[in-house]
Amino acid sequence: RATRRALVTCHVSPDGDAIGSSLALALALLARGAEVTVWSADPVPYNYAFLPAAGTVVQALPAGAAFDHTYILDLSEASRLGPGFPAAGLGTVVNIDHHATGGGLGTVQVRAPDAAATGELVYYILQALKAPVTAAIATNIYCAVLTDTGSFHYGNSSPAAFAIAGEMVARGASPWRIAAAMFVVMAVILNWLGYYVYAPSRVPTFAWGDRLAGASLGLIWAWGLAGLAMTLTHFALVASWYTWEAEYEIELRVAAQHKSPGAGVNQ
Repeated sequence: RATRRALVTCHVSPDGDAIGSSLALALALLARGAEVTVWSADPVPYNYAFLPAAGTVVQALPAGAAFDHTYILDLSEASRLGPGFPAAGLGTVVNIDHHATGGGLGTVQVRAPDAAATGELVYYILQALKAPVTAAIATNIYCAVLTDTGSFHYGNSSPAAFAIAGEMVARGASPWRIAAAMFVVMAVILNWLGYYVYAPSRVPTFAWGDRLAGASLGLIWAWGLAGLAMTLTHFALVASWYTWEAEYEIELRVAAQHKSPGAGVNQ
């Protein structure tokens, strides 16, 4: 059945799989003419704010909001939805999850514990619907798979996960931009935080001896220079994101021109 008004949500303290799979599904529903609201009890974490359509995620719903379909992603226990989740007006509830625990949430369940990520299941759903995978959708699915495979370090890094990641790259996902946004930006913050907390307490005194003093100062200078290099990388990323986000805005406007009147991603 075609979805006209959809609510898409995920678990509290959302990670890259929860946010990425939710946004990928939301963008696909938008392209099919649905009015889509993406709700999360918690804001999108800083290192996932770069994801296409991340700015549309809301933490509050209008009073009396009603949907004909609600899609609950990356969890199978109602307690993990968090406070503020509506108790009525949900329509048909569809649960999409890859965790082995939980179950019984929703009218329709799409669950596969063997899947590497919920984003993998969203990919299969889009395939079944013959829905086009745009660069924006590909970026979100790639982030979802990258997150839950631990950057392809975990044991769930299956051939299917690699194949899906490869296809998402072919469809426009940028591994460098995604990894840099997820990991480099946070590293910049943690590096400078550690530098300002740790370094002042380690400034050597002459009582330590000249050799030890020189080694300690050298370490502190190296730390600072590393932080400077990472910060410059961060600025370069921010500059590229403006261009990147503009491309997605064009893509969203094009999608909006092909949807039914009055539909859209609610902000």
